[in-house]
Amino acid sequence: LAQGLAERGVDCAVVTGRNTRLARALHAAGVRVVEAPWRAGLDPRPARQLARLLNDRTIVHVHDSHAHLLAHLVTRLRPAPVIVTRRDMPPLRHPRRYRRAAAVIAISPAVARQVRNAGIDERRLHVVPDGTDLDGQRGGTAPRDPALIVTIAALQHVKGIDILIDAAAALRGL
Repeated sequence: LAQGLAERGVDCAVVTGRNTRLARALHAAGVRVVEAPWRAGLDPRPARQLARLLNDRTIVHVHDSHAHLLAHLVTRLRPAPVIVTRRDMPPLRHPRRYRRAAAVIAISPAVARQVRNAGIDERRLHVVPDGTDLDGQRGGTAPRDPALIVTIAALQHVKGIDILIDAAAALRGL
């Protein structure tokens, strides 16, 4: 996302941990990176870097609960719209933060349903499936007739494993 925005001329900065794989990849892609001391769990130190980036034209886009909490706190002191991307299915522990967001992106209809059920305004809820940069994948192209398809996921209906099995069965006949 950050690389695509930067390629389109959008002034974009990613606040992330110091010398992480993500930071190195973003630097290599020409994305502005603001490295912060950051340890696992709730670490308030990246909030300083975020606060320094805010101005009257800043939009903050967060992708996990830690970043969401930091953005929620920082933007109460230095107002800026917050966009939250929700990727997982556990119940929303802090729906008030989601209600305060300018927009919520859910990566699937199932995640959107969960967010909607927590009282998020439908007009601010958007379903945008995760994308994959196929050009950046290693190993070349997939074989025409894969011998094995592997998925690692919780066996929950919302994961659609039944759809994968049906699709694999349908592809056998092609």
